[in-house]
Amino acid sequence: MARLEKPDAGQIWLGESDIAALGPRELRAFRPAIQLVFQDAVTSMNTRMSAAEIIEEPLLIQKQGDKNERRSRVEDS
Repeated sequence: MARLEKPDAGQIWLGESDIAALGPRELRAFRPAIQLVFQDAVTSMNTRMSAAEIIEEPLLIQKQGDKNERRSRVEDS
């Protein structure tokens, strides 16, 4: 679903979009709308980071908002 690997064939539909057919630019615009959920919390969580830092990290990577806006979104979570 996240298109970490390019499919060899077929379609992946989410709503009105065929994820398998998205080009690089469209895929980059699509990715902030999805989230990866790791099943093994013990190994997927960095114990050196606070819960707030873990929640804020994707916002930093995607360059969303300034520090105050990110903190506000984290506090709302």
